[in-house]
Amino acid sequence: MRIVPVSTERYAERHAAPWRAVYPAAEISWEAPRQYGETAVDFRPHLVSTMPELGVLIVDGGMIAGPDGWVIGRGGALLRDLTWYGETFPFQWVGDKRHRLLKGACVNLASDWGAQNYGHFLLDCLPRLHLFLAAGFAMGDADFFLLPKPPSKGADRMIDRLCIPREKIVWTEAGEVLVTELLIAPSFPGVRRNYPPWVPKFLSSSVALRTAGKERKVYLRRKAQTRNIRNEADLEPLLQEFGFAIYEPGSVEDEPGLLQGVDCVIGTHDAGLANIAFCRPGTTVVEIVPTDHVYPYYYTLASGAGLRYGYLAASSDAIRPVGAWGPSPYDFTINENDFRGILHSLSRLAGGSR
Repeated sequence: MRIVPVSTERYAERHAAPWRAVYPAAEISWEAPRQYGETAVDFRPHLVSTMPELGVLIVDGGMIAGPDGWVIGRGGALLRDLTWYGETFPFQWVGDKRHRLLKGACVNLASDWGAQNYGHFLLDCLPRLHLFLAAGFAMGDADFFLLPKPPSKGADRMIDRLCIPREKIVWTEAGEVLVTELLIAPSFPGVRRNYPPWVPKFLSSSVALRTAGKERKVYLRRKAQTRNIRNEADLEPLLQEFGFAIYEPGSVEDEPGLLQGVDCVIGTHDAGLANIAFCRPGTTVVEIVPTDHVYPYYYTLASGAGLRYGYLAASSDAIRPVGAWGPSPYDFTINENDFRGILHSLSRLAGGSR
């Protein structure tokens, strides 16, 4: 099969595929982030000033390729703007794929890296459900919901909390093409790395939360194979001194509920920071941004959720060339004086303030 990336608009015109618009194209502005410390970073190269029209495309006989939910229509048309990549989709079709037929109406909720990363699962996959419902469909209109296998217990719990019926879920798999009778394909929820305000609004209003703790100030650790804080052990006594509770990823069953009740969150750029979508408007969020990994995922999410967002730039071990692809592989170091300055600035918050 010959695969050709095309835009949704072009495909809909060429094949008379029904399109249900939910959000019209609109200009969007981002409140300037607060800078903590002496080093500034620039999010602007990755920010958009206009959100495209978002909605749902109905593809007769559409196919879903692999765990990332790539939508393929008639004539091998791969609808690039339904993916995380958008217009820059770097298409590569490797080898033959298994085909599986699904008889009925299928809703595609899958998205790139949703099977590997909680943040992408929460922010790129699940908000597609809102577009499906806002386009006038009901849950009963779907015979199947297509999702990547959840990357964590927290991601799996979100399925039930959004009332997606388990008996209707089909997991998207690597090396497999799902062939549908009717494919209902919601847009990517925004533009890569840029989330519109309706994303946190949908998540916070649709998920029933149980506050998991009484802490008012929280620090979220990141523990991974790459991009770790070299001097984190030296900073934790400061956090405790200023009344911050320190949490490991996955250590609390209801992390969204935990963040709903806090006044301040500090955390490095990590999938767990996606849960700021559940924070109350006005909550202070400080993101620790490695200088080799400056992306506005959580800046735009916080802006859309009405949070008070700021960042602290931390020095990466090395800086890749401009245009380097993918996440930074480098660990980084936080300036201890800058970090103490943040804690002083936030000391008026309740919950063990100094």
